[in-house]
Amino acid sequence: MTSSAYLTAALILAATQSVAAVTDPLAPARSGQLQCFAPDPSRKMCRALAGYAFGPGRAIQARGDILMAPSELMIVMRTSTSVEVRSGAVCGSVRARDIEASTFTIAGRPVPQQMVQFASPQILSVLRSHINKEICTTFVPSGSSVRTELTVDGVANPQVSETFIWVRPNDGYMVGP
Repeated sequence: MTSSAYLTAALILAATQSVAAVTDPLAPARSGQLQCFAPDPSRKMCRALAGYAFGPGRAIQARGDILMAPSELMIVMRTSTSVEVRSGAVCGSVRARDIEASTFTIAGRPVPQQMVQFASPQILSVLRSHINKEICTTFVPSGSSVRTELTVDGVANPQVSETFIWVRPNDGYMVGP
């Protein structure tokens, strides 16, 4: 699986497993902040932006805008999935229906549904080994940013690590190359 596919899986789930010092890994999200993955602060660009919607009880919806291919086309996938916080961790499963319900834009314009139907099976193929498996990501503070560590069904994937920063929606960060 490519680094981009791991990033996609991690963002789809936005699943976190906290370090001991973090009691609520989503505290910044509860105040409206977003995760800017692979940030370029000088250009206010992110390879992906992820946020959370908090519903009644413990219901949490993770949503992400993910740059699918760093090119002039600017293909961005918007996806959403349910996650939950357990013992300081946010965990969920990549579900085929979440991928199939994703929307796409090219250069900021919506992609016609027939093109989305064509792309979904390809994305599912890339994520096949992670479909319906619990994925959690540990947030590890690293200076002014945060590093992620992914687990799949409780097994560490040390080769997968992404960096993000928390940003406010009005900070002007966008998804881009």
